[in-house]
This record gives sequence, C-alpha cells and structure tokens, in this order.
Amino acid sequence: CYKNKDCREALLKVTIVPSGPALGVTQRMEVEDTLYNKDYYLYNIDMALGGHIAEKLLFGENNVTAGCSSDLSKATQIARKMVNEGFYAKEIGYLFVEQSQSVKEEKLGDKFKQVVNNKIDDILSTSHDRVLKLLENNSDELVKLSRALFKYNTLDVNEITLILENRENEITRPIVRQDYDEKNAEEYS
Repeated sequence: CYKNKDCREALLKVTIVPSGPALGVTQRMEVEDTLYNKDYYLYNIDMALGGHIAEKLLFGENNVTAGCSSDLSKATQIARKMVNEGFYAKEIGYLFVEQSQSVKEEKLGDKFKQVVNNKIDDILSTSHDRVLKLLENNSDELVKLSRALFKYNTLDVNEITLILENRENEITRPIVRQDYDEKNAEEYS
C-alpha cells in the first residue's frame, strides 16, 4: 500500500497486535461519499494480498499462516464486486449482477458463472503477480519493515517513512518487545 501514492495518502498505521480474529491490521482513513474507480478497487485487492505474499517471501511457501485468510476473502469479494458491477463489462458482457433478493448470480447460467469466476481468478492472479514483483523488487524494505514491526508492534505512516529512509533513530515510540535484539529480528524476518 505504501508504494501506491493514492493508498499511502490514506494509510494511518500498520500493526501486528491481534485485533479480534485478525493477527494484525493495516488501518486506512476511508473517505466517505466518494465514487471509487477501478484503480481504487485494484489497490485494495493488492493491499489485501500483500500480507499473504509477504509471508511467502519472508518465511517460504510452506510456512504461510492462515492469518491472512480474511484478507484473501476480502480480495475475492472486491474482485467479485468489480465483475458484478460492470468494471469488466466489455470483456464479460454488459450485465449488472445485483447481490440482492431480485437477481442473484446463482440464477444465471453455468456458462456465465464460469466466465465470472474466470475473470475473478484473472483479477486475483494479476494482482498476485503485481504484488509479488513489487515486494521482490523491494525486499530490503520489506525486511526493514517486518523487523521494525517486530520491534515496535505498530508503525504509523510517518514511522514507516522514517524506516524506509533509514532514519529509524528518529522514531520516538518505545520498543515494545522486551526480548528484541537483532538476532531475534533476523529470525523473525
């Protein structure tokens, strides 16, 4: 999210402190009464997939946790919303699929449902590849941020900027982890 200017402007903080069923949260300021465009939805999908892909890069394919499952669900819901609300009408047809009592996707033909599901899969796959490339190209920054989150538990957007600009010494937030040292930070990330 931080690498996308539009998303960064709305970013408030990132935390690894559990909140309800979530093992960590990225909080953003939502602007009400705004019409959202395709780019808005796509960067929200990218952001939702980011944690899962970061875990895969940092810990390996076999060590990805289920902690990102709600993010994967959210990414899928957003992609489905985009398809159902006509963002890809030129590709799949000009049919609005309302998610209410009157018209449900289940009432549509199997062929159309398959086209919709294929497009959703395409959106998610394209997003996955885009985020993977972004994180691979910025792997040093990913490691810096993961170590800082391990150290502080929470970072606001200004602290993220300081870390990425190699100015972590300017962070005034106290170190939260009593067991923090560079060796554990390396093992964590």
